[in-house]
Amino acid sequence: MLRGVGRVTLRPGARVQVRELGTELARLYLERGAIEAHISADARPRLFQVDTRAGRCVDLGCRYVLTATDDGGAHVRVITGRVSFEAGAQDVDVPAGAAVTARPGRGPGTPRFGSAGPSRVDALDAFDALRPGEAGRVQAARSAAANVASREDLLPLWHWLTDDDATVARLALAALEGQAGRPVGWVPPTTRPGPADRAAFLAHLDDAW
Repeated sequence: MLRGVGRVTLRPGARVQVRELGTELARLYLERGAIEAHISADARPRLFQVDTRAGRCVDLGCRYVLTATDDGGAHVRVITGRVSFEAGAQDVDVPAGAAVTARPGRGPGTPRFGSAGPSRVDALDAFDALRPGEAGRVQAARSAAANVASREDLLPLWHWLTDDDATVARLALAALEGQAGRPVGWVPPTTRPGPADRAAFLAHLDDAW
């Protein structure tokens, strides 16, 4: 129990270190195994954080299961609320019902909902396995964009609006606009999409996630 924050349950075999425990920050390190964190909605966002070898899971008021895998990776599945998974300059937003896997040295991959179909999962996994500029990465993004079956399937495309590859970012913007329409007051970018476009579409799609 974390007073004023919530509750953390260690799954069998989990190994956790307490790195900081105060009123401004509660931070743990998950070395191996899995934990389930149930953080109060009244807790200040970012108050509770868990480090892994692959990055940091930052609570935004939620309940989630975080697993540190034997190869140094991390997997987070969000049950309620949302988390931010961060590694260096990379960060992804994972809402309730979605999950993401992170690798050491690579950071988080593309979050996706559990409702994603097999062909879409394959395309997202292929995309995450490649770095910007590598052959096949744009095609994998195009395949994922072509297999949109619900508004939940737009979550990966929203993340790609700030992808390092401008071609991927533009492809994602076109798919988002085509599937969800334009946000109120949004003006399409003259070059490539960026953080402002991502913020506009988040407000536009947030009720779907």
